[in-house]
Amino acid sequence: MPRTTCEFCRRTVAALPHGVAQWRASRHDAPDVPRESTGALVSCIGSLRPVEPAALDLQLPLPGQEQQAAGTTLF
Repeated sequence: MPRTTCEFCRRTVAALPHGVAQWRASRHDAPDVPRESTGALVSCIGSLRPVEPAALDLQLPLPGQEQQAAGTTLF
């Protein structure tokens, strides 16, 4: 899944498709809010908010590998 940064908690979260060419931040817990007494997580207010397609990180580098230079052919 593409990744994006939550505008409220600044965490990197998955972006979920929502309709045609629309995206939403995945549901995630708020980093500074303790769990409820029942043990349930408290969702960040940035969960499920719309995400601009320009804010998506569509390609993540593999661990231990550097980014390929633009125009480099892999085959």
